[in-house]
Amino acid sequence: MRRLWLLLGTVLTLTACSTKMTYSFLDWAIEWRLDDYVTLNDAQERQFDKALQSFLVWHRKQELPRYSADLKSLRTALQQGTLTPEFLSNFTDQARQHWLRIFSKTFDDIVPLVASFDAQQVAQIKQQLSKDQQKLHKRYQHKTPEQLIADADERLQDTLEDWIGRLTVPQQQLVHSYNQQRLQVIRLWLDYRDEWYAQFVDTLDNRHDQSQLRTRLKSLLTTPEQLRSPAFQQQLNANSKRLGQMLVQVAKEMTAKQRQHILRKLDELISDLDDLSGVTG
Repeated sequence: MRRLWLLLGTVLTLTACSTKMTYSFLDWAIEWRLDDYVTLNDAQERQFDKALQSFLVWHRKQELPRYSADLKSLRTALQQGTLTPEFLSNFTDQARQHWLRIFSKTFDDIVPLVASFDAQQVAQIKQQLSKDQQKLHKRYQHKTPEQLIADADERLQDTLEDWIGRLTVPQQQLVHSYNQQRLQVIRLWLDYRDEWYAQFVDTLDNRHDQSQLRTRLKSLLTTPEQLRSPAFQQQLNANSKRLGQMLVQVAKEMTAKQRQHILRKLDELISDLDDLSGVTG
């Protein structure tokens, strides 16, 4: 069920910024992905569809203008050369606020739905989440530090190139240096996910107490960092600081072509968001 909120939150926050066509099919995409985790009965399906349609109307009118404003602020910083690690940290904080508003909007509709799950539906969710956990452990637990760095280089370079175009050699070196210096948190991250999964499963098992269900779901979905060990949180903070510094350096190294690429992409995203939300001018 955490994946459901991620679909309502992260997917809507991020993929809503891809194209107008993508956003137009989000209701179908969310329901399709939900089916991977639980099969709803007819009454639950109607309940979910009603909540989803209400949410999408709200999200289009209320949240998309906020995303547009954030992107306009980022565009100005890039165009004027005023991007700083502090700006990026604030940008991340804004994204968290978007997520919290989405959670607040959907929570009252979703809690009764979760409470209505029968034993077979809960078993279905557990089975799929367990598979997800096993895949992650299999993917990461036996990799060497060198392999993890190489994987991180590829992922980060691909992401940056999607936004600014092909990286220059100095930019590639900045990415590699960051990943070399970045504290390795894979084991701590997997432990954290295991603990979150265990507590979520326990919450599902006790779902019929709606007061407890509300409290525990809210904690797991809005403040999951409480489950992180102090060492894990400290290393995450250090890595986040290094990432911000690296991204600012990459931006400073942008060529004229790269700058044009990201500004054009931001303009397209802003235009799509404004069109979807009905904002003009």
